[in-house]
Amino acid sequence: MSTNQLNKLDSVPAWLGGMFACIDKKDFAGASKYLADDVVFEFGHYTFKGADQIINNVGGFDVQFAEYHHGIEQVWQGDGVVMFGGHLRFVLKDGSSHSTPFWNIFTMAADNPQKVVKGSALFDMSTVPPNYWPKVTD
Repeated sequence: MSTNQLNKLDSVPAWLGGMFACIDKKDFAGASKYLADDVVFEFGHYTFKGADQIINNVGGFDVQFAEYHHGIEQVWQGDGVVMFGGHLRFVLKDGSSHSTPFWNIFTMAADNPQKVVKGSALFDMSTVPPNYWPKVTD
């Protein structure tokens, strides 16, 4: 049994803030530098394998929104694990604004604590109209 303990951080780590700044600017090439090539990522009800599949599908999902912002409010960190949450605000192309709480859990590479090898993104999927959900591609 692991004795790993998560500790609440006082602020968002610079690398995590940088990653989500890229995502919110829809700079997916910039965000991909934080992902291992063979990363596995659960996003809503999808599971993506590999950085390219994540960028193609999650990036394709995100670009549909006129505006997109992750407000990271809480971060916990332990040996090789980062858990964080906050509120995601997005604006649809019709101008309507929506918000949902989100939680992410990242397992980090043993040799690089700023590189995600496994991740989960959980949020209220009902806030996003079904026609916005990606058609999964390799």
